[in-house]
Amino acid sequence: MDAQLTRIQQLQTQSLAAADGGPTAELDSLVASTSSVVNSIKANLDRLANDARKGGPEAKQKLTLINSQRTQLQQRVQRFRTIEQGYNDKLRDRAIRQYRIGIRLVRVD
Repeated sequence: MDAQLTRIQQLQTQSLAAADGGPTAELDSLVASTSSVVNSIKANLDRLANDARKGGPEAKQKLTLINSQRTQLQQRVQRFRTIEQGYNDKLRDRAIRQYRIGIRLVRVD
């Protein structure tokens, strides 16, 4: 998942640098894939936690491990959200700049 997040950042940087929008299809696909992976991991952790809560040998250790994995996932999800928010902010700023440039061009004509 860390590799996916790094690749998303790279594609976002390329997209912002490109005049034509860059690799948006690949970026959109990777973002959707990453979201799917996150949801799948969450579901698996919930299922494992439910199984561990039923008791049995080493149930406490299993819950500790599951909670540790859940914490790591939450950290990655937060990084994912931060990356996406930063990209959306930059896209918004870019659109505002282009709009202002367009207004200036219209006024000059």
